[in-house]
Amino acid sequence: MILPIYFEAAPATVSADDSNYTATSSLVFLGSGVDITLKDSEKVGTTVTFFCTTSTVDAVVTLTTKVSTSYDVINLAGNLSSVTVMWTPDGWNVINISGQVTFS
Repeated sequence: MILPIYFEAAPATVSADDSNYTATSSLVFLGSGVDITLKDSEKVGTTVTFFCTTSTVDAVVTLTTKVSTSYDVINLAGNLSSVTVMWTPDGWNVINISGQVTFS
């Protein structure tokens, strides 16, 4: 059993592309057209929710190490879409999606 670990931190906002993003908050707001790559975590159970804050422009989250290659690139199609991922011994695992989320 893996228990979720949440950061004791205010929500983070990402407004520019970042090819080497380190999560410092369990809630991350993504700005218009942001494309980030989430680095591996150091602690099993680390849980992060990415929330698209605009209803008109997509945001993209790429997982560096993922449990399944079928969802290594996560597309949040605006409209307040979100995805929650958890770090496991095998990599990032998608544990929840909301709104218009697709994988490529």
